[in-house]
Amino acid sequence: MTTALAMVASGLGITVCMPYAAPLVRLHGLRMLPLDAPVLTRRFFVYTREQRSLSPAAAAFSTFLFDWIGAADNPAGALRTRAR
Repeated sequence: MTTALAMVASGLGITVCMPYAAPLVRLHGLRMLPLDAPVLTRRFFVYTREQRSLSPAAAAFSTFLFDWIGAADNPAGALRTRAR
């Protein structure tokens, strides 16, 4: 990411990066513009070992994740607003 930002700062084009790069963007004297359309999504997976049970902590975390994203009622796993 640093190389891409340095290239942009040198006038060699543009780049796309995640919001966590904001400190580096500022360091290079660049600006960030949000990409609003089309809506971009990422897919995440939970990996476990086959035929092994999860520890209680891992099981609780997995349950939390699937409840939070609504995976139980949404096969696409679309993110929904967390209840507070």
